[in-house]
Amino acid sequence: MSKLFLDPRRPMTHGGFRDEHLPGYLPELPFSPQEMINHNHSLPRVSAIYTSFTGLESTCLVLVYGLDVFYTRLFPSKMFDVLKDDFDHYLIIGVLLTLILSALITKKLSQRKALKQAWK
Repeated sequence: MSKLFLDPRRPMTHGGFRDEHLPGYLPELPFSPQEMINHNHSLPRVSAIYTSFTGLESTCLVLVYGLDVFYTRLFPSKMFDVLKDDFDHYLIIGVLLTLILSALITKKLSQRKALKQAWK
């Protein structure tokens, strides 16, 4: 559920504040079908729900078991930190190597200049 609907500063009118993009007060909170974890499948007699973090920032794992077992990955932030399949890894490696090499060269030149100034 969106945090905007749980914000205590929501106005009592249905127009909402345009500055803060807060929706107006509603007696029943709306539920978006995109926010359902199990794609509208019922899980009868749920015994426990376990969640766990992953190495990615916007991903968590959910395990629900009882009469049936359900497991899924959740992306609350819509996978903003996952690289696309066509991402150019070689370009990033080339840029990083160029930056490291240029940093080493400038360090060497800076040391040489400092040594020349010390002898003057």
